[in-house]
Amino acid sequence: MAEPLPDIAAILEQLAQAQTPAELRELHGRLGFAIKTKRKRAKKELCPLAKTFEEAMRIWDADKAHGVPLADRQQHLAQTLRAVWPLTRVWRYVCDRCNDTGWEPRSCTPETHCGRRRCEPGHDYVVPCVCLKGEGRRQQLTPSALTQGDFEQAGKGKRKGFTKVGR
Repeated sequence: MAEPLPDIAAILEQLAQAQTPAELRELHGRLGFAIKTKRKRAKKELCPLAKTFEEAMRIWDADKAHGVPLADRQQHLAQTLRAVWPLTRVWRYVCDRCNDTGWEPRSCTPETHCGRRRCEPGHDYVVPCVCLKGEGRRQQLTPSALTQGDFEQAGKGKRKGFTKVGR
């Protein structure tokens, strides 16, 4: 049987009351060990969704061995996973062109050129889509208007690490 986890809260309390460097070192080492041990054990343990999926796949294999049709097995699996993995938001799929990324993929050919001056046709590239997400991508590509104050502000500030010319 695994030994009990060290109480991190108790170690922190002792650390707050430590008065000598030796006590601080010893308690800091114990705290690091306790945290590392707790993380290792947490990695080994499965979350509720993983446990449910593992059990659902065991049932899937048993149903398959008994000749349950694929459609029924899929329905049972979906119901089981939905029970432990609640839907947090509804996905609204909007655009088929960009798959809701805002970037429409294209291929450069001699007939549909990408627009670069020097180009070898046959490569793929993306352009902002015509949908709402693509509007945000277009704004990312257009530079904002810079003012004289922006340039003056960029020139101000201490340059660290430069003590002599050439260094």
